[in-house]
Amino acid sequence: IKVINDNKFIPGFKMVNTSYHLDKDIMHGPGLKPDPSVYHEDLDVSEKVTQFGELELHTELKPHNTDDAFRDPPENMPRGGWPFESATLAGRRSRGQLISYATEWFARQHRCHAFTIFLFGTYVRFIRWDRAGAIVSEEFDFRSDCSHLVEFLWRFSHLDDAGRGKDPCVRRATPEEAEIAHRELKEWKPKAERPVIVFTVPGEDHEDRHFLAWGCMSEPRSLTGRCTRAYPVYEIATKEKYILKDSWRAHTLAPEADILRKLRDAEV
Repeated sequence: IKVINDNKFIPGFKMVNTSYHLDKDIMHGPGLKPDPSVYHEDLDVSEKVTQFGELELHTELKPHNTDDAFRDPPENMPRGGWPFESATLAGRRSRGQLISYATEWFARQHRCHAFTIFLFGTYVRFIRWDRAGAIVSEEFDFRSDCSHLVEFLWRFSHLDDAGRGKDPCVRRATPEEAEIAHRELKEWKPKAERPVIVFTVPGEDHEDRHFLAWGCMSEPRSLTGRCTRAYPVYEIATKEKYILKDSWRAHTLAPEADILRKLRDAEV
């Protein structure tokens, strides 16, 4: 961690040892304390070290090569049909731990994707998560050649928010907007600390509408699937309160908004 931070391998960010500190704002299940976490360099971690709501890049460390959650096929063997997920006890435990961290991460933030660096023994894998599952790289020995790891960190630090996985339709509220949300949405104050966010939604007239939200009514407990969240929201422009449904829709289904619009027009 010291080498990475001192040498500015991730400019604009900092790596913090979160392995001894439970996240105090997890609503369901046991607390989680991932291994080194990467945050923006100006984030205050003096009181809360582990903050899934602020996590930018996740790192998981395991001491042994046998802790690998996956297994690459032997050289020159066809990949089709190869059982890539490790079936060993250590492998299953590692994979379950990785998934639990990704699930909490996506529940606390609005993300299209996210990245994990998985180090086990002398090897590394990169994992890209999204709501459909994960893409996992081949393993490489970082002690014999750490160039891939250094290059990944450098490239990650130069991505914009969307490139690092943030949903461009959601942003943090300004202090003034947060004050309004705390006043107008206090009836639905979240049980754990959650930031006020702003959803940008295209209106029927093709003009963007902006809704303040202060925590959802329930957080999805699965990484994959529709992962629906319902938010009490407040629209500053109309001074009206609504329920906003946030969900990952399958491409094979018609947009729910179109169906509701047809029902409304038919006065159903």
